[in-house]
Amino acid sequence: MENKFILILSLILAIAMIMVPASAANDNKDLTQGQPFLDVWEALTSGLSDLQDNIDAEEAARIADDDTLQDNIDAEEAARIAADNALQDNIDGMDDGRSVKVFTGTLLNPGDTATHTLYTQSNHDSSYLELLVLVHDGNSNTNRLYHHGEYAWYREWTNPPTKQVLGTPIDTSTGRYKVDTIASGNDIQVKVEQLASFPGSTNGHYTIIAKWIP
Repeated sequence: MENKFILILSLILAIAMIMVPASAANDNKDLTQGQPFLDVWEALTSGLSDLQDNIDAEEAARIADDDTLQDNIDAEEAARIAADNALQDNIDGMDDGRSVKVFTGTLLNPGDTATHTLYTQSNHDSSYLELLVLVHDGNSNTNRLYHHGEYAWYREWTNPPTKQVLGTPIDTSTGRYKVDTIASGNDIQVKVEQLASFPGSTNGHYTIIAKWIP
């Protein structure tokens, strides 16, 4: 479009250069004899004005299209970010279905035990259990136990629950305390004890964190 504009402008200048000298050489002629040139000039300038208007309109339309395209891109990007954020919120808020219980208590004398029931194991079913247990002597820094273990419990048909140890439990202990998961009937329990083989009273404080998926 710009090339066409330049071509027309060049044509106008060429016509002007041809006609103006001819007009100057005939000064004695009627001035109205230059009217055809004026008519051509006005027509050309009017055409050029219309051409420029068209160019301006096309440029404005192109800019509007670019703005609309950018708006669409921005809207799509905003929608994508919102969807990603919503997905992340769902991931962050997901519950893996575990139940959690925390038990605390004290063991005083050799042979003392504490047993806590966690859940009932259904027949034809299995469960996953994770235990974190800390026991320590409140009277000294010589007797302690830290236990972390993962277990599977299952019942075949209507048989009693069976325990499967998953991996090797971590037991950091001075040997005075013991922890395990046991079944009483169909109830799955956690048991902590102060061993009777070590005489003497202690003030054994324990904390049990049990997490399971039935």
